[in-house]
Amino acid sequence: MIKQVYVDKERTKKISAEKALRENKDVRYYCLDHDCDAHMFLCGKDGLSSAHFRATHKEYSHSDNCNSNEINQFNPTEHDENSFHFNNAIEAMFVPSNSSVRSNNSSSYCTGEPQQPLRTIQQIYRMCKSKKCTEPYNGFIIGKMLFDERSEFMYPNGVFRLRIIESKVKDGYFYSRDKKEIQVTPLGSKKYEFILKFSDSKLFDEIQNKIYNNRNHKIIVSGNWNSAERYNCFSTSIQSSKQVAIIKNIGKN
Repeated sequence: MIKQVYVDKERTKKISAEKALRENKDVRYYCLDHDCDAHMFLCGKDGLSSAHFRATHKEYSHSDNCNSNEINQFNPTEHDENSFHFNNAIEAMFVPSNSSVRSNNSSSYCTGEPQQPLRTIQQIYRMCKSKKCTEPYNGFIIGKMLFDERSEFMYPNGVFRLRIIESKVKDGYFYSRDKKEIQVTPLGSKKYEFILKFSDSKLFDEIQNKIYNNRNHKIIVSGNWNSAERYNCFSTSIQSSKQVAIIKNIGKN
């Protein structure tokens, strides 16, 4: 459930559902996604636990590419921005572990003290989605960390070096068990293609099964991207399950 929205059209001031209960209940609020013009209204007014915001008018619903769910799950006060280093965080994901690929239903918040920097691919992805692609986070430009539909203009010559990409399964046959490769494409664009290369058969099977079973959802991948054999195609080596995550389309509120 969406628990926060913007009060003003310029999206400079947020309000919580708890605080909105004390306000005029018929006020129109603004979606967390700056690019979405959904008209948000307070719902579930029977108590604090049920209070939330929804786009209740069909003619003013969320845009197809609205990121409000991802934004709603990022709480900046949970993390130490000054300790964040994008390259170090991505390189740490390359270290194999016994953890499996996690969906966005898994909690990514740091709950202990002191605050920790963003570390997982889900945490970094949600932070990036909560900001404009031209904004910085501890000196790192959002669009230079996350390649998505918003930041594609920053990549006129391709996607290289350490990056997180937002993607979907390629139409048709998207994997090769013989080559141990999985192919994905960006959301909302057919300009580039991406190949995930595996040297470990067990890891390939794990990721392939996870993607196959969630092929209608978003796939985010962290990698060190290089030019592949085909034009406008880029590849990375997948060494750990920490590099890939499924972001489920849980529906717009």
